[in-house]
Amino acid sequence: MINKLSAYPNPFVNNITIEISTDADHHAIVRLRERKGKILGMFSWNIMKGSNLCSLNDLNDIVPGDYI
Repeated sequence: MINKLSAYPNPFVNNITIEISTDADHHAIVRLRERKGKILGMFSWNIMKGSNLCSLNDLNDIVPGDYI
């Protein structure tokens, strides 16, 4: 189970950091979507019990806007 999920800074320019806290080891898939639902990027990694940080870098090709 995910206990905490945050992404910062918001808004971002070239990179974003995602923090996930879980109560067990998991495989995570993060999808970066525009407001209309189009997937702009998909990222996958293994997370371990506790707090995990992942930085997504070189996102300067993504146009400014609202993302979920």
